[in-house]
Amino acid sequence: MKKLILEYKYSGHQKLNLIIFAFLNFSLLLFFFNQIPKTQGFTGFIIFGTTFTILVIQIVSKRGFLIKDNKLYCALFFFGNSIFKKKMDLNNKPAFSILRFNKKQKFAFVSIAKPDMVYNYKSFDIYLLNQNHTKRWFVLSLKKEINSKKTIDFLTTNTSLKFEKFSPNFRE
Repeated sequence: MKKLILEYKYSGHQKLNLIIFAFLNFSLLLFFFNQIPKTQGFTGFIIFGTTFTILVIQIVSKRGFLIKDNKLYCALFFFGNSIFKKKMDLNNKPAFSILRFNKKQKFAFVSIAKPDMVYNYKSFDIYLLNQNHTKRWFVLSLKKEINSKKTIDFLTTNTSLKFEKFSPNFRE
């Protein structure tokens, strides 16, 4: 089993929002545990405890690739262990490419002074391509160029995929 762990699933601002939501969830968890009779409180404790645990796992999880039994997976890692994986269908997809985009993310809960405050960043989106590059399938979006280079090395050495410059040929 080979794995490549790349980067966090969420940006700093998104993590902050999830932490606030987890804190509110934890407050409700304490309320249900302390204020409501034990039979009903235990049910609320289980529900909010499970939600809190899932939120914490989401905040610290990272995305990456996993190769198991010569099959490629796009995976979610929690402290180096794969907790979720999705098999990549490589039929009629002999190549992959990384396209660079300039993206913007709007901040939530920003003061009235700057209501349209945005965060600009470069995105390196990984796509699987058919033979003529006329069809592409989105795989993963990365924010660091170093991680895109690691991905190129990992996929070319461990799979039959070839890294190619995206150049669609509509003539065939």
